[in-house]
Amino acid sequence: MTDLAAEVASPAVTVGAVDFVLVHLGQSRQPVADRLAQLGTREARFGELFNGGELESALDEHIEFFDGMPIFTVLPVVAAIVDDLMPASRLRPWSVAEVIHTMLPTNSGMAVASALDSAGRPGRQLVSADRLDHDWLDVGLTGIPGHPALVGRATMFTYLDDARAALAGVADEVFAVRAGS
Repeated sequence: MTDLAAEVASPAVTVGAVDFVLVHLGQSRQPVADRLAQLGTREARFGELFNGGELESALDEHIEFFDGMPIFTVLPVVAAIVDDLMPASRLRPWSVAEVIHTMLPTNSGMAVASALDSAGRPGRQLVSADRLDHDWLDVGLTGIPGHPALVGRATMFTYLDDARAALAGVADEVFAVRAGS
């Protein structure tokens, strides 16, 4: 972001970040879950989606989730944050939607994220709906069959593009940021 009120060119200010990994399927002999675990515990929680170098077969063949189309690239969103000094906005889901649009192929990709707010613990557990990260609905993600702790969506459908279009106005918003102490 930049200071629109500055009289001279001002430096850009970072107000948030999206941390993600790109997983290209079928291109490594090392299992995807092992590669993700080497990156850290936040990344490792996505390992349950994979069997060897591919998506697990029950998910890969799920007619409603992938419509029988092959997936070659998966983008796990490890974290998405906006600085606490920023006023309430839809900047977080907008930034994630932009990353998904920029980094994934249009018809053979899949975006995934932790369903739990604040990237809760990995594993299968019953949780209150209040803990679900509601920003993912704005991004266009939905529950992944057989993986209640994760949400995702294939790029071959229009859901992600429609959600990105609905968030497009965020790019034109002006934010007042209070200085930290």
